[in-house]
Order: sequence, then C-alpha cells, then structure tokens
Amino acid sequence: MMVRTACILGLLLLGACAPTEPSGLDDVEAVVASTGLKGTTSTSEQLEASSSSMTSIPDAELVGPPAIPTLDLDVIVLDNPTSGGGSMQELAWGSVNDGVRYDVVMFDSLGDLYWSWSTVETSVFMGGVETTLENPPGPQILEGMTWFVLAFDESGGLVAQSEVRAIAP
Repeated sequence: MMVRTACILGLLLLGACAPTEPSGLDDVEAVVASTGLKGTTSTSEQLEASSSSMTSIPDAELVGPPAIPTLDLDVIVLDNPTSGGGSMQELAWGSVNDGVRYDVVMFDSLGDLYWSWSTVETSVFMGGVETTLENPPGPQILEGMTWFVLAFDESGGLVAQSEVRAIAP
C-alpha cells in the first residue's frame, strides 16, 4: 500500500507526463523509479507479460483500488460505466475549468500501475489508439481494474482530480 501511495503522490505532485505528447508509460516509469520503491521489473515488462496472457486474477485475490489523497480541487466526472464497454473502450470524462492536459491512470486488480496516458482531449481509447481487432495486442481493460484522471493547467499545476473508479470489460 505504501508503494502505491508514494507512486500516486509522485503523479499528483510532479505532473508526470509531458503537456503535449501522449507519453504512455515512459514518464510514469521515471516517476516510479525516482521513488526507489518499485521492484526490478519495469512497467513495460509487466505490460508485455500481461498482454501476452491476458488472464484475469480470481476475485479472492483482488485488493481493490489504490488509496489516493482527496485534495481540495475541482472534481472531474468520469463518463464510463463500470462495466460493459469492452476491453479496448474509449475512456471519457468531463472537462474542467483551466484543464489543458489530462493524465489517465489505470491500475490492475492488485492495485499496481498498469497503464497511463496524457492528452489534451477529454477521452482516449484504452491503449492510446482505436482498434477494431478482436484480440488486439497491448494493454486492455481486465476484470478488477481501477482508473482515475488528473487535470493540469497551462503551467503544469494540478487543478482537478476524479474519483478512483472500478472498470471492467
């Protein structure tokens, strides 16, 4: 729990992703690595391993969403239902005043960082691209996952956050 909280605080306080480039996991990995709390397997390696098998973890092993601090900020409203949208669904949320960049953060069923994306839009497809493939490569929404969104202003200051919400295919 301490590792997840430290990583999330790094995202909240440092604004991990670049303002104009959808950087995926690279910037988040840098923040996680800077904490010195992450194991030796990189997020990219975890992603490759999980995308090759795409199995879900039994309900008995689910630990729930990570704990993130609730700050005195505007609230971002998440538009997606908690299930039924498919494994590659478009993640969408409402815009907020002064929000010019949105960071999407997805956790697996164990509460570990699974995927992240930075965008100037108020939606992104899981994995960063829209696909019509039946079983596409790359990150997919699996049972027991959670996600949240952070909004940043032009100077990179945090201006809003969403709740941490469960999501499933």
